[in-house]
Amino acid sequence: MIRRLLPYTTLTLVLAAIYTGWTFYLRYSAGQEAAQRAREEEARQDKEIVDRFGGGKLSILSFYASPAMAQAGEKVLVCFSVANATEVSIVPEIEPVKPSISRCLETHPQKSMTYTLKAKDAAGAEVTQAATVEIR
Repeated sequence: MIRRLLPYTTLTLVLAAIYTGWTFYLRYSAGQEAAQRAREEEARQDKEIVDRFGGGKLSILSFYASPAMAQAGEKVLVCFSVANATEVSIVPEIEPVKPSISRCLETHPQKSMTYTLKAKDAAGAEVTQAATVEIR
């Protein structure tokens, strides 16, 4: 009796092994595809961030005074953000500054002021931007 079942048992084991192997292959393949999609999405997000921060070019991302209108002697923040700069200066000088993605300086102007941010890169390119504080 067992001898008659042996060929069927062998066939069942072979089919089970093939099915198991195929299942493992499909799961491996799906995992590889998911990992590739994740890498592509990460690369896209990285490129978007680089582009947002100037894409390798010198740029002033932001420069503003807050509040833009104040009382004489009141605290005002002069904030700037630059990308790919090697030198940064603000005129009139509040304090010496270095390139930064996000930096605010505290000042207490007595009269209306226009601050000018100047940024330079390693190649000598230069960009400027102004921010005004009105004193009432």
